[in-house]
Amino acid sequence: MIVPMQKVTILGCAAWQEQLLGAIRDIGVVHILPSDFQNKTINEDELARVKENINLLEEAVGLMPQSSGNIPGRSKADSLGCAKHLLTIHQRRKTLNKEISELEDEYNRLSIWGRFSPERLGILSDKGLLPRFFIAAAHDLDKIPAATIVFQAGRQGHRLLLVTLGLDKAIDGLQEIAPPARGRAAIEISLAEKKKILSADNLEIEALTRYRPALSRCLKEQRERLAFLDAGRAMSHQRDICYLSGFCPRPRLPDLREAAKRQKWGLLIEKPSENDPVPTLIQYSPWSRIFKPVMDFMGVIPGYKEFDCNGPSLFFFIIFFAMLIGDAGYGLLLFIISLFFLYQGRRPKEPFVLLIILASATILWGAFTGTWFGIEGLEHTSVFGRMVLPGLGASAPDSAASVMLICFLIGAVQLTLAHLWLAGRKFPRLVALADIGWAMIMGAIYFIALFLVLNKSMPPLTFLLLSGGVVLIMLFSEQADTFSMGAVAQALARSPLTLLSGINSLSDLISYIRLFAVGLATREVALAVNHMALNVGFETILSSLAAAAILLAGHSLNIVLGAMAILVHGVRLNLLEFSRHLEINWSGIPYTPFGRKEV
Repeated sequence: MIVPMQKVTILGCAAWQEQLLGAIRDIGVVHILPSDFQNKTINEDELARVKENINLLEEAVGLMPQSSGNIPGRSKADSLGCAKHLLTIHQRRKTLNKEISELEDEYNRLSIWGRFSPERLGILSDKGLLPRFFIAAAHDLDKIPAATIVFQAGRQGHRLLLVTLGLDKAIDGLQEIAPPARGRAAIEISLAEKKKILSADNLEIEALTRYRPALSRCLKEQRERLAFLDAGRAMSHQRDICYLSGFCPRPRLPDLREAAKRQKWGLLIEKPSENDPVPTLIQYSPWSRIFKPVMDFMGVIPGYKEFDCNGPSLFFFIIFFAMLIGDAGYGLLLFIISLFFLYQGRRPKEPFVLLIILASATILWGAFTGTWFGIEGLEHTSVFGRMVLPGLGASAPDSAASVMLICFLIGAVQLTLAHLWLAGRKFPRLVALADIGWAMIMGAIYFIALFLVLNKSMPPLTFLLLSGGVVLIMLFSEQADTFSMGAVAQALARSPLTLLSGINSLSDLISYIRLFAVGLATREVALAVNHMALNVGFETILSSLAAAAILLAGHSLNIVLGAMAILVHGVRLNLLEFSRHLEINWSGIPYTPFGRKEV
């Protein structure tokens, strides 16, 4: 559930602003509302400096691996100095790595020059023997004039490096090249020097890793200081009075009242107005908490006046997961792996509990359809065949139609539930009857979808639900507290938009067929992998190893594709189709109370 919030305003003496903010921080229950007026008592230079320190420390801590070392007692100045020193070394190390890479490339390019030393060219030039360098193949040697003094200085494959002395012009047919600025020996010396410096830098960074806990503590302190300064900026002043507005969860109001009484504050508690940016705090039940890792991964939160749909979303997500993966063998693997990590004491436990539930549902659905690692014919065996539900077996002639019907039924139930839930939220206002009408239309749309996709005949109930739903929407969708014919006229004027919404609802329901399509694709890929392995055969040790590799790689890829399908399709049906019918925009502001926080 979404925890009810109250808007609170805390008043105190302006001379005690620091103490007031410190006490509010210690309570840790007030989500601060930014002020329209900037507090001029806050040192903006300190604010900028703290932000700079946080960026510096975050970058430094991010470069340090986890360490069990702990150097206590370092001051903020020491920690900042350590962070700056670390970043300087890191930047120097990046430069060294780049220079070493460039030197190694240069060294490899000069392999044809061997141990040639360009420094000795000056001696030959002083004696009037002008050296020139050419690249040639062995069959090009006859192009060199007979009287020319020529030496082979190096070789790389079929390419020869030739040196001529005293030649005053180029040789036709040969590629003349300029000598390098330095030889490989000089590069080796430079490489050795830079690698020595790099090795020393690596050792120093490793030694600085011991200070990671100290830097993390400093980072925590700086973040708390930034939060303190931001809270101070949100504080307003009227003569000798300072005051701060924010939001407090209703269950925590007694703590705030007690603190106000103890600290002799003024405390104003009121209901949030329509336009207040009220934050969202979700209180999870043991069931809905299991779905929290998925919502945290997606990074969305409902608005304060919207719904906490984690419970129903988890129920339907389990069904979506099972149908999209669709293979009991894959579910069994996931179950074993999740159970192993859960009993290893991994924290947090919720993701592994969720995976165990998802894996169990996948095993059930795969058993109902007779799908185990895509192996054909298992549904006809005595053991696996008993688990297959009539009409759902992979070899059943009407299995595809049966699964599609289940997909539409799931969609109709979920979207109808959304409108009934919305009607319950709006009751006793008359507009709640319009959502009852939409729930009736979703029932009619279910039968229409069966007619359009599966060629099922529409029962007379379809027209009753459709006409009754339209009447309720036209009569009550625009109503206020009392019935008005003007509101009916307004609803009639908006009927083209209502028709468009109905078409969108039909589209939303038909989109649930993706559960069938993706599940079928997963099964077909597993079948194809199995056929490839059988074609390779298991007659010899070599062919058996190759077939096993195909099975391992193919089924692993299929599982990865299934996991991607969960994100693309399974999560989408909850966050888009279901949420749109619940009028959830996912525009919530997370509840972030002003308080002391860990890094």
